[in-house]
Amino acid sequence: MSGTEPLLRAEEITKRFSGVTALAGINLSLEHGEVRALVGQNGAGKSTLVKIITGVMLPSGGRIWLEGQPVQFRNPQQAQAAGGVAVHQEIQLLELRSVAENVYFGREPRRWGLIDWKRMNDDTRRVLEKLGLDIDPRAVVGSLNIALRQMVSIARCVSLGAKLVVLTNRRAR
Repeated sequence: MSGTEPLLRAEEITKRFSGVTALAGINLSLEHGEVRALVGQNGAGKSTLVKIITGVMLPSGGRIWLEGQPVQFRNPQQAQAAGGVAVHQEIQLLELRSVAENVYFGREPRRWGLIDWKRMNDDTRRVLEKLGLDIDPRAVVGSLNIALRQMVSIARCVSLGAKLVVLTNRRAR
């Protein structure tokens, strides 16, 4: 990364569905550390653009670069591996599990084949502190208010090494 390249650059993004153009020549540039809001009327293509950026769907045309490298995500896993993660307004957490279990769900640190609870809780505590949050990693997610649950979702993204976090509302899914 040269330092002058934007985090994300999208040029001339188009998307067509059976003759209907949902996006036509969209350009977007996001810098490191920048926060942007994507707003518009229903049907303006906001959700479609988010789905393209996060690998849910392929564009019909145009190009995307992440940190100066051309990318075309064929699925959300590819986007996530490259550092692009979506956090949906409808929180997708396991309410009966701890914060740490949710942050590391499916990729729990192990020692001798067993979950390394100390490491998972310590690592989660570091991620939460990085975000300025004072949440006990052992707290049950269902005991947290909705805002803190959303922050746990964001902490999961940070723990994954996310470079680009896209926060969406319900319609962007």
